[in-house]
This record gives sequence, structure tokens and C-alpha cells, in this order.
Amino acid sequence: MIGKITGGSIGSLTATLSKMTDLGSFVVIREGDRKYWGTITELAHPQVPAELAAMELTGSRFQPEAAIHLKRMSEANGDPLPVKQLPSLGSEVHQAGQKDIELLFGPTTPPHWVLGQMSGGLNLPINLERLVQRPIGVFGATGTGKSFIVRVVMAGLIQNRVGGNLIFDFHNDYTVLRDMFPSQVRLVTLGSGMGGDRQPDFNLEISPQEITPRDILNMSSLLNMTDNAYLVLQSAVSFFGDRWFSSFTGLSPHKQEDDSKKPLPGSLTFFSNVNHLHPASVRSAWAKLQGLAGRGYINQNKSLTNMIDSLENGKTVVVNFGRFETDMDLILVSNVLSRLIRERWMEKTNEYRSGKTSGPPTPLTIWIEEAHKVLNSEVAKQTTFGILAREMRKFGVTLGVIDQRPSEIDPDVMSQIGTRISGWLGDTSDIRGTLAGISDRGLSEQLARLAPKQEVVIMGWGVPIPVTVKVRDFFKLQAEIQKTSIKSTQTAEESIAELGF
Repeated sequence: MIGKITGGSIGSLTATLSKMTDLGSFVVIREGDRKYWGTITELAHPQVPAELAAMELTGSRFQPEAAIHLKRMSEANGDPLPVKQLPSLGSEVHQAGQKDIELLFGPTTPPHWVLGQMSGGLNLPINLERLVQRPIGVFGATGTGKSFIVRVVMAGLIQNRVGGNLIFDFHNDYTVLRDMFPSQVRLVTLGSGMGGDRQPDFNLEISPQEITPRDILNMSSLLNMTDNAYLVLQSAVSFFGDRWFSSFTGLSPHKQEDDSKKPLPGSLTFFSNVNHLHPASVRSAWAKLQGLAGRGYINQNKSLTNMIDSLENGKTVVVNFGRFETDMDLILVSNVLSRLIRERWMEKTNEYRSGKTSGPPTPLTIWIEEAHKVLNSEVAKQTTFGILAREMRKFGVTLGVIDQRPSEIDPDVMSQIGTRISGWLGDTSDIRGTLAGISDRGLSEQLARLAPKQEVVIMGWGVPIPVTVKVRDFFKLQAEIQKTSIKSTQTAEESIAELGF
């Protein structure tokens, strides 16, 4: 026992503590055959006269007090339910034990996965299948270890075969997953020329036919393009068809004329005249696309089909950007790939619903770093990612958002994020953004007081109640998985089946 209930309301109970405990600690209150689960949201000392403050203060009236937010209750060992009653005054408060945790969160066996430890060294299991049913957000200030948190979650998803995953690895943080799960993870490099000792399974190239004017519009601020430029691109589609990008960017900027001084086909002037466009607008749009057209990964290739096939087989694909590390590369590549995946998964789902296939498509989670660049209010309604967050859950695709500035993500997208895993945030606007749509009850204080690394608050759809947890050490987890992998044996037929052949 760490204390007793001495007052409060159903929203915030007051307990006088006989033992000091941590803010955010998980506690249980027992009263006969009734049990309550709650978290400590505030710690305080009772007020005493100034003349007594210098004295040695003992006795119950000087013991510290805790505010407890009740989360769930059960009667006669039944299932946990929303709290609708109060424990009696004098009810005992106990630090939660492992059995208490598992009664509420579930066992530590698949499909549950131990994310880390709560106060007191208790393991916190999360239900991975439930976790990926709705969009996930992983937030935290720069340097708080977001990539380590995602790696731990990803290791659980891969090891327990909970659907496929596509990771846009902008900072080369997730290639280590291929070392841990060589048969389940495909490493893909954008273009060619990736350095380092890890060779990709294949190089990813994007066909020019896959690029649409809307993909360019999503980068309008980076390319400094106007509305007139977008009209030029639309005209290029009408004029050239699906080969518009390579055809338009391949036009000659030089003035080419025949003997009668008429512009020749293949020149910007000819294109302007035929489409009744201002030559200056056409030349400006053409010039701004030249840098994009010269990117080494825009090329006719079937690697994109290979990548999507791997995802359909439940594999995890890590897209490493290699030497293409600009915001333009991130926005273009992630948006084109996600749009094609969306189309494929919608097609497969509709085939299943119409009875043409025997099962739905493999559940897929798409993870994006620097998410505010593709999900800010300016472009979220236009990009595929905004659609993924709002509409794609019913087609088996969900979104994993990784970002240090949640306040810059479109509020409509944030409202769709089911589970939020947040490390320390120093900016009050980012704390508000992370908690948007979630009943606070002390969570903002918990976020502000988290350790600078490894400690997070997990809240929302994926867990029955918000809870603070120290995420398990990724390097120890990696060693454990690789040690188990070395010990395990399988037949050649099993290995071939695992590779998806």
C-alpha cells in the first residue's frame, strides 16, 4: 500500500501517500471485490504555516498528497469498464502489479508486444493488431529518440507478421531492420549509388508516366510555381497524354522556325501557340521542372511493381533516399508511391467485396518521417497522405506519422490519428497539437516532464488508457532477436515460402 483515498471527485481523487511515488505512476485502488485503475496526475504537499516549515514534520497531516485520475474499474474480477462509481474514503491505493497491467492491457504474448516498462519495472504490452487499425503518430522534439521508438514498434510488427509496412527512410534510420529480419524486410534505394555496406535488394526508379500535375502542385512552394504554371501543366497532359512529363520537359527552349517563320514542333514556342498559352508562363513552368526532370531516379523501370508486390506479400519495404536528400525528393517520391499503393489496395478491396477474390488485401502501414512537410494545412487536402489518414482505413491501409512538430500538421489529419506515442516536447504549441482531441487530465504536465530520451506517453485507440512508459532498449532487443534467429532452424521449403515465392 502506498496511500489511502481522503477526498476528491470521480474526475480527480485525492490520496494521502504513505510512500512517495512518481508522477504518472499507474496505481490500483481496491475496495472489496471492486478494483479501480488510475494514474497519478499531480503530487503536492499540504499547506502548513510558515513557522512550522522549518520544523521536522511527521504524522499523517503532513504526508504528501496525490491527485489520481480514475481510468477503469471492474467488479468481481470482471472485465474493465468505464468508471461510474467512486471508491470509498479510506480505500487503499497500491502500486499496480504485472497482473494488474495485463488485466487491463492484455498478455505479453502475440499479438501483444512489450513496448517498454512502466514505473516499478512493469512490462507494458500493446495489442499490435489493434494499434495498426487506425493511423499512428510518433512525436517528440529533435533528439528524443523517435526513430528508436519506431524501430521497437516495427520490430514487433515484423516479428509477429502484423501486415506489411512501407517506411520512407529519409534519414537512413531503419536499414538496420533488414539485418534483424533478412527474410521479411526489403531494402530499396532511390536511384543508384547508395553508399555504406548494405546493398539494396533493388534500386527504385519512378516512371515519368506516374507523375501527375497534382504531384507537382504539392511542391509548388518549393518550386515557386504559380497557378498559371499549373494550367500549363494541365495543358501539357491534354496535349501529350500520359507521357506529358518527359515530353514537356524535353521541349527545346530555343526558337525553332521553318522557312515561313512558323514555330517548329518540339519547341516551347510551338507548344505555347497550339495551346494558346502565354510564352513566358510556358517557359517559366518548363524551367522550374528541369531540376526535377534531371533527378536520377526518374526513369522507365519495373522496380516500382516489384516493391508493391512485396508489400502485398506482407513484407516490410524500407525506402532509403540515398543521395537524394531534399524536401522535393521526399514529397514527390512519397506522394507518387502512396498514390499508386492507394489505387492498388482499393482495387483489391473492391474485388474482395464483389466476390472476385477469396480474401482482402494484406493490411499495410505507410510510415513517413518529417510528416509536417506533406501533411501541413497547405497541402494535406491535396496529397495522398491526407486521403490515407481520412479514408483508407476501410481499405486496409493506415498511416504512421513521425514528426517533431505536430503543431504544423493539419488539424483534420491530427484528428484522424488514433494512437499517439509522444516523447518530450518543449514547445507548448506542439504539446497542444499532440493532445488535440484527447481529454487532457494531466497529460500535458506528463509530456512536459518526460525524460529527454526513451520515455513516452502512449494514448488513444491502441491502449485502453494513456500511460507513461520507458521504451525498451532497441540495441538489446536487436541482440535478442538476432540471437533467437541464429538458434532457429527451418527447411529450404520453409525459407522459400517465407520469401514469398
